[in-house]
Amino acid sequence: MHPEGTMSVLDASVEIVEPTFDRPESTEPLTTPLLVGTRVSLVYRGSPLPLQVESIERLGTSFVGRIRDAAADMPLVRFRPKDVASID
Repeated sequence: MHPEGTMSVLDASVEIVEPTFDRPESTEPLTTPLLVGTRVSLVYRGSPLPLQVESIERLGTSFVGRIRDAAADMPLVRFRPKDVASID
């Protein structure tokens, strides 16, 4: 776990995908900051997608997360705060 507010640096060889997520039902902005280690849920094609934040990019406007409970060889996922359906 990284200290609060610290950005992790991902290896350049790590595969990162950037799918288009479903819009969350709630349109209220996040009130809790997303930090490395935060557990979030996004919605992809109607199904919840649980992620854990691995890296903070572009001054907190873009994040990279690892799918929780998935195989280690799965790619990381890039998302934005507007994609977050809930913080777990």
